[in-house]
Amino acid sequence: MTRIFPLRIILLLLFNVWVSEAFSQNYLKIDSLQQSLNKVTNIDQKVNLLLNIAREFETSNADSGLKYAKQAHSIADNNDYYAGKIKAILLEGRFYTLLNDFRHGLEAYEQAVSLAEKKGLANEAAIAYGGIALYYADFGDYDNSATYNFKALHLFEKTGNKKEVGVTLANIAADMLYQKSFNKALEYMNRALDIAKEIDDKPGIAQQYNNIAAVYFSSYKDFPKALSYFTRAYQVNHEIGETLQSGINLLNIGHCHFEMHKNDSAIPYYSRSLKIFMESGNPFRIANCEIALGNYYKEINDFNRSLKHAQEALKIALHLDSKELIVDATDILRNIYLLKGDTITAFRYSEIRSQAKDSLLVLQSQNNLYKLEYQYNYEKLDKQRKLNQLRNNYIMGFIILGLLSSMVIVLLIYSRQRIKVKNTNLEKEKMASDLNFKNKELTINLMALMKKNEMLAEISKKLVAIEKQMPRNEFRENIAKLNKEVTRSADEKIWKEFSLRFQQTNSDFYEKLLEKYPDLTQSELRLSAYLRLNMTSKEISEITGQRILTLESARYRLRKKLGISGSDSNLVTFLSQI
Repeated sequence: MTRIFPLRIILLLLFNVWVSEAFSQNYLKIDSLQQSLNKVTNIDQKVNLLLNIAREFETSNADSGLKYAKQAHSIADNNDYYAGKIKAILLEGRFYTLLNDFRHGLEAYEQAVSLAEKKGLANEAAIAYGGIALYYADFGDYDNSATYNFKALHLFEKTGNKKEVGVTLANIAADMLYQKSFNKALEYMNRALDIAKEIDDKPGIAQQYNNIAAVYFSSYKDFPKALSYFTRAYQVNHEIGETLQSGINLLNIGHCHFEMHKNDSAIPYYSRSLKIFMESGNPFRIANCEIALGNYYKEINDFNRSLKHAQEALKIALHLDSKELIVDATDILRNIYLLKGDTITAFRYSEIRSQAKDSLLVLQSQNNLYKLEYQYNYEKLDKQRKLNQLRNNYIMGFIILGLLSSMVIVLLIYSRQRIKVKNTNLEKEKMASDLNFKNKELTINLMALMKKNEMLAEISKKLVAIEKQMPRNEFRENIAKLNKEVTRSADEKIWKEFSLRFQQTNSDFYEKLLEKYPDLTQSELRLSAYLRLNMTSKEISEITGQRILTLESARYRLRKKLGISGSDSNLVTFLSQI
């Protein structure tokens, strides 16, 4: 069976490394720049020094960086230094992005676009377009992200800024990757790589090797090819002295060997990367290595070493409060103790894992809702800006073409009414969509919580009773009976609550389904309801306690009863249309 590591281990490495290196180097430079600032009287030099100080805070203190960028903006604006003003606005947009202030960040980039185009500064306009593209990508609107990236690409090519052309090509590749257009993503990554080689941008070359390797690793599962590109990335980073980057490349090379079932080849790379991260004092990367080593030793059945590395990873993860690392570390610990037959300890780690996973789901849900809310509000603001532009155009037409003033007023009122009605309808649809989403989310969360709490209470109570009352030789038999009783009792309570919530959002689903297929059993109706919510077999298994193999068999029987077993129809799509 193929063993796949979490995608974040591969794709989030480069950003974190740049942060850690810059963070350790910038304070002396900031102090030097601030001393120079006190001696400068020239406006242009003062603005540029403030911008340089702001940039030094980019990886360590975004609030301080934003303060210096705004100071540069104010001085440039008061002295009509437009080039400095645009640079300051662009930097403000960058800091707002780091601070997750979507509204002000997007406004800053749009202001920079407007001012740069007005002053004929193509390079600055292109940078602003790239910033806007990143916002759309963050919202999951990759079509618009690609549109703005291509605008930026056109301007960078026009100005001959090859380095930024390469960066923009890599951003377009990311848009393609998130849309699962892997071949196109590789095409743009290779174009970015060619440019990095042409201008001898060593860090850029290493980064593109790493990105290409990640696509082959995570998307195509072509581990030999991924290994080839990760090795090239390591060679370049080692050549230019990028120690932390080299450590990351070594870790990824180890993953490739592990996935290719060359366990003995993986361990030296894991050990070398761990040594680099320990010397640099990077706890997050140390935990990544400890998890990799834990998986390695579990695979070769050296459980004691596996436990040692996984426990060390968990200790770091808890200190960093990294939910992702906690999930990965406790997953190893739970499985090892299950293999050793220590179910109590395994259950304890399973609980820690579940809590971390639940926290991740809550945070993800909150972030998604926040982004949806902001995107909706942004679209309303965008419509309002377009309406204002339309109104200004009409006013200009009124001045130029006085004879058509009455017609312009009528058209303006008509347009405003149409937009108002459209916005009202959009708002109603959004409210209905949010309500539906929250009901479904509440159903799933409530089910999981009820199952966990009820099962824990019942198990604790009855295990204590059995321990006090039952003879030793009857213990195993009674435990088996207890497991069946707990499962049956929990399932009945959970299904009753689920059925109630489900019918609130899918009121006539059961009636329509039974009308067409009256011979469906209760268990098949339950499975149909779960599938109606687009839940995977794994998710249904976690809720019901059934094995995934059992659920797959049940899905096959359900397809036969619904008459779609011999067709290409998707079961989830079929049920969602009833």
